[in-house]
Amino acid sequence: MAQAGLEELYYWTSTNKKHPDKTPNKFRELIKYLNLVDSEILSNYKSLEFFAENHIKNPNYRDISGIITTIRNNIVHPIENVKITVETKHEAWQLCLWLIEITLLKILNHQGLYFDRARRINFDYIIS
Repeated sequence: MAQAGLEELYYWTSTNKKHPDKTPNKFRELIKYLNLVDSEILSNYKSLEFFAENHIKNPNYRDISGIITTIRNNIVHPIENVKITVETKHEAWQLCLWLIEITLLKILNHQGLYFDRARRINFDYIIS
C-alpha cells in the first residue's frame, strides 16, 4: 500500500507529460523532486543495504527505488524464492512512510521542525 501511495505522490508532483512505464523510474523522479541522496538515506537502513547487496542482481536497482519495488514484487508475486526478513520488511515500510511524509511536507510547503525517521532525530527540514 505504501508503494501505491508513493506512486500516487509521483503523479501529484510530476510535471512530465510522458510518465515512465516502470515504477522504479517514477520513484527515482520523486526522489529527485525531494532532493534526496540515495546513499545517504540508505546508510540508515542496514537491513535494506544487506538485502540489496545480496538479493538484487542488477546494480542499477540497488537504490531506494529498486529496493522498494523489488521487495513489494517479491511479496505480491514472487518469481524467485527470496527470503525477506521481518527486519527488512519493517525497514522498507519505515522508509516508505518517511518518503510519503516528506513528500507531503514539501507539497504543503512545510517550514520548521520535523522528526526524521531515517536519522531518528529532530531537524529543520529545508524544502527547496
